[in-house]
Amino acid sequence: GINEVIKHGENGWLCKTESKSIRSEIQNLLPKVELCEKLGRNARDFVVKHFSLNRIVEMELNLYDRILNK
Repeated sequence: GINEVIKHGENGWLCKTESKSIRSEIQNLLPKVELCEKLGRNARDFVVKHFSLNRIVEMELNLYDRILNK
């Protein structure tokens, strides 16, 4: 689920799914430039670490290796 990918305040910002909640959180975050920059950097780092093409290829090769060496 989303809570396993996004860590509130670290690499993203979680809110309720209602439009009022989303709007409120966006309005709350917009003036916090440093926090937004930190969230953006951390989000990119997380994606590169866990979902980059190199990481996906590595995971698939490990899977094939485990299957073929059973």
